[in-house]
Amino acid sequence: MERGGVRRSLELLAGAGLTAAATLAYVVWVGRTLGPAAYAEFSTALAIVYFFAIVLSPLGPALARVAARMSAVGRESAVASLRRKVQRSLFVASAIAIPIFLLASIYLARALRFETAAPIVLAFATAIVFSLVTVDRGFLQGLFRFRSYNASILLDAVLRLGLAIALLQVCSSAAAALAAYVAALVLAGVFAGRELGKLRLEERLPPGVGEELRRLLGPMAVLMIAAAIYQNLDMLAVKRWFAPTEAGQYGAALALARTFGVIFTPLWVLLGPVLAK
Repeated sequence: MERGGVRRSLELLAGAGLTAAATLAYVVWVGRTLGPAAYAEFSTALAIVYFFAIVLSPLGPALARVAARMSAVGRESAVASLRRKVQRSLFVASAIAIPIFLLASIYLARALRFETAAPIVLAFATAIVFSLVTVDRGFLQGLFRFRSYNASILLDAVLRLGLAIALLQVCSSAAAALAAYVAALVLAGVFAGRELGKLRLEERLPPGVGEELRRLLGPMAVLMIAAAIYQNLDMLAVKRWFAPTEAGQYGAALALARTFGVIFTPLWVLLGPVLAK
């Protein structure tokens, strides 16, 4: 591997390690502050966030692959146009989804025995913001701006921890912990957006880009939905049928297990654009 590749790999690995540490600290701090019963609500809302994160997981690598191919032939300005087109599609989808999510939050809160629907509303808000941030992170990958990508995920994790510590001092609730999550994601998304906003905009996209994205995303869509259900349905079932304290303990163990997956992030972040080029 060339020296630049080694440096990028080490930077990504270091960033992933720090991100995992900050995420773990966030999970532990929220658990110690809330206690088992309230943590059950937090963990269940987090399972909803993870559901959408898994469903959307092919989006970033697919955009990274297309962006890397455009960059390789000197069409970075077309990447800016593709970013705008994808963002517009997501904004329209989000506008349609918001009233559906609000209605679903009421019914889910009752079915899962939440004290209030606020944590579920915030979980859905996090999912919407996450979709927008995933787009920009995918383009950062494809353009080989791994340092900016690294900064985005690290900023997200550190701000999430800091905001959670602050907010939970004021209001010890699952909603406050999730508010920290969505606020940190928004700020990290703003950072990633500013990095990509410097690209010169080209009005016309190369032919076949939309078809290429559909070809990359299509085969993975059903699989990721199935995987998301498989990996998160257990937390919802535990919250519904187990005692609050037991559900909180289960949620804590589940959150800790998921945190270690962050360590493996550098592998797919680096490989996707490299293989596309």
